[in-house]
Amino acid sequence: MDVGAVRFAVPDNWVAPLSGSCATGPWDGVVLLPFLTSTGSCGPGPVIGSRLVIDASAGQPPSTSPDARVGQFDAWRLPDISDPITVAYRLANGIDVSVAGPDAQQILNTFGESGARRALEAGRTLSTADWQPVTVDGVSVFVPPSWDVLDLPTQDPANGFFPDPGSCSYGWFFGDAPRALTGHSDSRFAVSCAVSFEHPVEPADGVWARQLGTDETVGGSVVAHGAIDGLDVSVIDRALPDDDTVSPIIDLVVRTATHVVRISVGIGLDPAIARAIVHSLHTA
Repeated sequence: MDVGAVRFAVPDNWVAPLSGSCATGPWDGVVLLPFLTSTGSCGPGPVIGSRLVIDASAGQPPSTSPDARVGQFDAWRLPDISDPITVAYRLANGIDVSVAGPDAQQILNTFGESGARRALEAGRTLSTADWQPVTVDGVSVFVPPSWDVLDLPTQDPANGFFPDPGSCSYGWFFGDAPRALTGHSDSRFAVSCAVSFEHPVEPADGVWARQLGTDETVGGSVVAHGAIDGLDVSVIDRALPDDDTVSPIIDLVVRTATHVVRISVGIGLDPAIARAIVHSLHTA
């Protein structure tokens, strides 16, 4: 799973429910994200002893040097809390982590940088020689040849309909069917969302390129800015996601002389794919 700046692994039968009250079902454990606004209540459910809680750190970090490690991160062991079976840490990147259950230490050992941050770092580079272009308003990236490319505003609802990513609570992209999406879906067609009780935090490859609306904001900090092939490019990063961008993504904001294009790159298990997409940015 990817949550903002961190990637970690949990046993197969764990989920990230939308809220604590949705922690029902035949699950061995849950990943709780209390910093996100609960999007619904599923009623009372059983208490699941095995759990991982990820939250934003409150207040100033300790004045002492880190005294622990959580995976790849320096951390501080937090004082014992009321639950004696839970261990809690503050990571040096401003994220608090607490975990309980027999797999606690193994889960903590898996913590590292998120797929998005790995994709933005130097690393393995894939050839894009046979990849296909995806273009919006003169701004283009390459995506793998096996991906479907779908122009959202011109799709025929008679053959199925894809809403804009984020219209429903499930993931922006799907790991078993990577797609490149362009534009915005036709607002005249009603969106019928399937029921989902989980946050979409599992890595999945994909691209969504569209012109940035005048009323659309992109939260997060600009972590990199520069010119690529004559384009003004900013990379937006979040230590933790918001309710609209829970899916693991890299956000690129590309400014031309006449408009602004937003390219959201989904991050799959192999960050090299997203890295190649980001590095392929060019003027069409």
